[in-house]
Amino acid sequence: MNGGENEVRVTTVGLDRRLDEILRDCPGIRVESEDTGRPLRELPDTLVIGPRLTSPEACNLLSQSASGNARATRNIVLYRGEREVFQSLVDEDRLYYLADCAISDQQLGAIVRAAGASTSRRSRNANARLDENERQINFCISLPMQQDLPSAARLLAEIAREEALADRVYWLIYDSGQDILWSKESGIVDRSESAAAGLIGFVLRTGASICCDRAAAHPLYDAEADNPGGRGDDRLMVVPVPGHNGPVGLIVVIREPHREAFAQHNQDTVEQLASYAAPTFEQIILQNNVQAVLLREPKGTSGSDIFREEAWENHQQSGSQAGDVLKSLPPWLRSAQWILLAMALITVALVIWGRTVRIGSESVTHSLFSNLKQPR
Repeated sequence: MNGGENEVRVTTVGLDRRLDEILRDCPGIRVESEDTGRPLRELPDTLVIGPRLTSPEACNLLSQSASGNARATRNIVLYRGEREVFQSLVDEDRLYYLADCAISDQQLGAIVRAAGASTSRRSRNANARLDENERQINFCISLPMQQDLPSAARLLAEIAREEALADRVYWLIYDSGQDILWSKESGIVDRSESAAAGLIGFVLRTGASICCDRAAAHPLYDAEADNPGGRGDDRLMVVPVPGHNGPVGLIVVIREPHREAFAQHNQDTVEQLASYAAPTFEQIILQNNVQAVLLREPKGTSGSDIFREEAWENHQQSGSQAGDVLKSLPPWLRSAQWILLAMALITVALVIWGRTVRIGSESVTHSLFSNLKQPR
């Protein structure tokens, strides 16, 4: 703890010794002292209540800390023979520690330092959880928008590298028809591996993740298949992307040998991300399979029997010709359309004719009145 945002604030009330002197070797802890049990202006990270306070005063302060946030302030209470007064607070988990006032300076300093470390750790973990949740939510939103397997796999690899704090991550997609694992960038297949060798083959066949502190130490390790261009002492983790009939792909996560080994929570996180990605992978694979069936030659293929041969011949002969709009209306509705159109035309004609007649009649009337007004 170096002060500033990470500084732990400790307030003592009614304490019969100088806590700042006890904690003088802890620069990340700032101690403030109060002599009375009046309400605090601001809740500290750690509140130490000493034996100079009466039980009612101590309970009032503890109630104040609980009203702000029941778990935010670490409450330490030193008492004299009145444990039953605070027992309910112990049961409610509102006290960090309850001790007889005979506790030594060394012991008091140790428990206050532990409370401070707990506060800092809790703050860091809370921020880390928020960042992690935000990243995973963004991943789950972006993943279904991917149009092809390489895009979805790259997105999974990127978040796996961030979440596992890895140096490198690569992905492989399983082609069950050819029984190979492949990856590609910019539309070009740049890697193809047999599904029958190495750690990647074992994970693909079994669906079980593998995590190695030193890759070459694993008896199934195949440098060319598992870690091309890498080192034998790399830390390596292989996680499958699950599917209904076995893994549909793999994620290989790598740390340099000078880094710490992968922890279990790293593996759990990557496995969770892979499970999030699995439905999108299977959906894209299904779409690809359907397109392959539709574009395949109708004769001699397993998918041709779902279409009539005449339909396939007509489709092939049509080439790139544009089709007509689907005529899905019933005959009576099509007839009604023409009737309504004819009635509309007749209506327009009548309106025009009526206006012409009206204008003509007005002209005749005007001429008659003009003749009557002329002198004879």
